[in-house]
Amino acid sequence: MSYDVVASADKIRRSRRTLDRPSVVITSRVRHWLDLTDLTPWQPFTLAELDDRWQHHQQSLAADLGASLKVARQSGHNIPTEAPTIVAESIDEVIASARRR
Repeated sequence: MSYDVVASADKIRRSRRTLDRPSVVITSRVRHWLDLTDLTPWQPFTLAELDDRWQHHQQSLAADLGASLKVARQSGHNIPTEAPTIVAESIDEVIASARRR
């Protein structure tokens, strides 16, 4: 399988818009979802550089959407199963924010 990273990034950039309702972006740390057995596809970046870039883009996404950002530090892609507390807290945050409107 191959990806056109440049086209994908451009498509994401064009699709971003500020949401008109409370929202939360929940993300994980790279080392929890990245297969560490072979970093060749990710070169020339180190794991730390990948994580920095990942977090930067997640922060940018949250800012573009007008959302808050939460990091599930011990979770991979399956955040609802691996870190249900952060999901529940985010739901509570969205509900509380919506009620204040």
